[in-house]
Amino acid sequence: MSSALKAWIVLSFLFVALYGGYTGWRLYQHGRDGAVAGAGSAEYRPPEDLNYEVGSFELTERSGQTFHSSALQGKVWVASFFFSGCPGPCLKMNNIVAELQKDPQFAAATFVSITVDPDNDTPEKLRQYADHFQADATRWLFLTGDVADIQELAVERFKVPFATAMHSERLMLVDGQGRVRGAYAATVPAEVKLLKRKLARLLEETE
Repeated sequence: MSSALKAWIVLSFLFVALYGGYTGWRLYQHGRDGAVAGAGSAEYRPPEDLNYEVGSFELTERSGQTFHSSALQGKVWVASFFFSGCPGPCLKMNNIVAELQKDPQFAAATFVSITVDPDNDTPEKLRQYADHFQADATRWLFLTGDVADIQELAVERFKVPFATAMHSERLMLVDGQGRVRGAYAATVPAEVKLLKRKLARLLEETE
């Protein structure tokens, strides 16, 4: 076998391996992001290529008071799903929200964190959890409620996966008309930067 043929075979194997790795990575990313495009949807959309209505909902805030989504009318807000017993991703996600809350350029933004483990995340536990992040009760809401209502809100309204004590790691950006305008992976710094830029732009538009 000539050296040229050997080199060609090696290059062919290299190409196949690289292409296979890339395809596998894209399938993985597609699986993570497909839920953002729609529950069960095979369509992939970038984090900012979203525009669908959340609709009204009613849950219980950490204060124990009933919270209705009408209170968010005209406000730009960032929603997320979490549970207080989450050891890793939730802490990272909520630390990012805490940074956004403290940033003066986002002073007009509201943050809405919804538990996916309502059986354990009582209003009292949510108050303790919120205190850990120094969450401003007027701007950073922590919501709980009936598990069926939360599941419907996650899957049907926000179009993200849901299971008890499992959740999406995305920060969902909602405009003043109650429409989701972006869904950003809290664990990906580049997407957090995109979120900040889009959030600042939407806040300027609502001034």
